[in-house]
Amino acid sequence: MPPHDLPADRLVRPVLGRATRAATAAAALPLVLGAVAAQRLAGRAQRAAARLPERPPAVPQRVEPATSATEAAARVLAVLPSTSATRGLARARGGFPDWPLMLAAARPELALLGYRYPRVFRHLVVPGEDAEPIAALVARQPSPAAPAVVVVHGAMTSKHFDYVRRAAVRAYRLGFHVLALDLRGFGVTALTSEAPTSLGWAEGGDVLAAGRWLRERGATSVGAVGFSLGGAAVLCAARRAGEGELDGGVLAFSPPADVGRALDALSARPPLRDPLFGTWLTLHAAATTRMRAAGYGHEPYSLREAVELVSAPWYGLGVDELARRASPATWIADVRVPVVAVHAVDDVVIPVAHARELAVRAAGNAHVHVVIRPAGGHAAFDLVDPTWTSGVERAWLGALARWPGPGGAA
Repeated sequence: MPPHDLPADRLVRPVLGRATRAATAAAALPLVLGAVAAQRLAGRAQRAAARLPERPPAVPQRVEPATSATEAAARVLAVLPSTSATRGLARARGGFPDWPLMLAAARPELALLGYRYPRVFRHLVVPGEDAEPIAALVARQPSPAAPAVVVVHGAMTSKHFDYVRRAAVRAYRLGFHVLALDLRGFGVTALTSEAPTSLGWAEGGDVLAAGRWLRERGATSVGAVGFSLGGAAVLCAARRAGEGELDGGVLAFSPPADVGRALDALSARPPLRDPLFGTWLTLHAAATTRMRAAGYGHEPYSLREAVELVSAPWYGLGVDELARRASPATWIADVRVPVVAVHAVDDVVIPVAHARELAVRAAGNAHVHVVIRPAGGHAAFDLVDPTWTSGVERAWLGALARWPGPGGAA
């Protein structure tokens, strides 16, 4: 009788299987409960902080008159004051790390996990490019005639992550209608649409479509803010913007200049002591979780492998061609809407070399400005230097917006 047919074996295997599943559940339960408790504690701390007196807005130094709103806004950026917040204090203010939430949100059915928005934000599904259903949180000002901003998250996260929520709430408090969307393949959009990520290329069309949706409801102008992959998406939108679109300006935090190079770097395992290792491990685990949830087996998957298996067939393009179309360095010189790309020297996820390449490729284009800061991590500028970051948003998006009323352009 073969060994696997022994009666004892048939009894032992199910017992071991159940024991293994029980042990896994027992190990996972504290992590899940800890993540939920952490989010609740962080939310309470943030609500308590919101009740404290707000810091007076940063007042930029006097600048010389400029010939256009874009030039004036760019000159203000050059003289914005800064604070001296340290990264350690910034992380404490930021609450708990997003890594556990990133792993949980990799499963589409858990897409609503995350940080709570103020009640003025409503869950909606808006039409993206070619009427693709895109999930969004929308907050509208009391008057329809107000400028609007589209806020776009980064890879393996969603609009429910705290860095996106903070940006959306800041924009609403400045007087903008706000639409925070989930990119293709992420968040709730992974439930409303079958379309996977295109690394920012098709998502640029979704940003423009969201802007048109806002205009149909009274928005006087539309700008866009994007982080990391979302930064590539809003830059792709800037490239494709037609007459009058994205007239409120584009603000891209830590975007890749070469999406293919960034994808390869985040797909290759770094040394254990490399500062990127923790981020790579989380992205790798999140990509594997997403692929397993989609029925692609139980092998580990890198970001590039996930794009190759899912995105490339959907769009009928190879990974390299998708990355080329999404890479701002390829076409940034031709952008004709106001753009600011902000990067930090200490960014280990998308190194500052991407920003320097973008600056070289955009040289001579008066519409594009690249700002490199000494600190800010990966798209964490509002934690490292909140005064400067809020000043950038106010100076760039606020100056280019069409505000209604006396003296306004709307």
